[in-house]
Amino acid sequence: MYSPWLNTLNNGIRSLFWESPFTRIATVQCFFPGGKRLESPRNAGISQLIAHQLLLDHHDFLEELGSAITVEVEADYFVISGKCLGEDLGELLTFLGNLLPRIHFNSHTLAKVKTEFIDRINEQQYNPFHCAYEQLQPLIYGNHPYGLDAWGTIESLDLLQIEDLQQHYDRFLSPRHLTVAITANSAPDRVGALVASAFGHWSSVVAAPILEHQAADFHSGIEHHPWEGAQTWLMVAFPAPTVHDRDFFAMKIINAHLGNGSSSQLFQVLREQKGLVYDVSTHCPTRFDRSHLLIHCTTDSDLQLQVKELILHETDRLQDIPLNNEALELAKSKLLGHYALAKQTTAQLAHINGWYHTLQLPPDFDFQFVKQIEQTTAQQIQAVAQKYLATYAVSIVG
Repeated sequence: MYSPWLNTLNNGIRSLFWESPFTRIATVQCFFPGGKRLESPRNAGISQLIAHQLLLDHHDFLEELGSAITVEVEADYFVISGKCLGEDLGELLTFLGNLLPRIHFNSHTLAKVKTEFIDRINEQQYNPFHCAYEQLQPLIYGNHPYGLDAWGTIESLDLLQIEDLQQHYDRFLSPRHLTVAITANSAPDRVGALVASAFGHWSSVVAAPILEHQAADFHSGIEHHPWEGAQTWLMVAFPAPTVHDRDFFAMKIINAHLGNGSSSQLFQVLREQKGLVYDVSTHCPTRFDRSHLLIHCTTDSDLQLQVKELILHETDRLQDIPLNNEALELAKSKLLGHYALAKQTTAQLAHINGWYHTLQLPPDFDFQFVKQIEQTTAQQIQAVAQKYLATYAVSIVG
């Protein structure tokens, strides 16, 4: 189950295949590198505009095929995912192989989707969590595309025209860096022949981009947005390493220790022992470029200063004192347990490995992740905490 069949076509398209003998459902996931990190302030939201229009004119065919297809944009990749009965896999692959090189956008659809996006952007201004995160972005990412809103701004949406979408699509959704991850109850040779038949004719007109790391500036500071009511949304963010950095593994353990579940350090201190917050959790996304560790919680307005100081006290402790064996093993156990749960099916496994290939990680990174987490020491975690947790930015809405 864990070792995929890997093949590369003459046009550069890579396919990963996992045989799934106990299900009639086949899955196809087409990964293109880049995602939101290919955007700029002028064309912010363009990837989501493309995603929402890509299959609008093909719903009838998909219904007849009995297939479900979704399109998603993430920070580092663009993925088109499809499911169908195993016997229809060839037809689904042929549909994607014929459609994707010939996508064209139209003005009527673009105007409709723009209106939906503007409504969504306006609605987000009434979401205190979004407001807290939005005002934090310039501090934690500077001018890096990670700091842009995935849905764009009203100004950027107004500027984007059909020609912009077409040029962006033709330039970046190119076969040279396409990875197709497939699961099916079928033999690898048959699936390989289907992929070659469906995608082998697709040639690259414009050279695909070679992803290179972009610097992301981190600025300490405090942003405060007034909000009516007695409740406050508090976020504290720290810089975090790229997935290509060895420090990545220790930071993942730090994230699990601080905010992964009700047994986490911050939950125990802030909620169970002190009763100061309604909820608290942490998030440290896996990114091609420099990432961030985010601690977020909700509390009463008159407690926000005390909560912030306790959060910083816990991050300072990680810099000053190595984790004891019990805390270290608990954090590792939670982290690896959740990682295993995210790979219960071949489709989930295909998604993770397709994502890793898109991030230009080694083919065995799935194995290396577990190995590196198990081998990380308390002293390594302390060193990473000293390197990253001394600098922070704060966002308060309330």
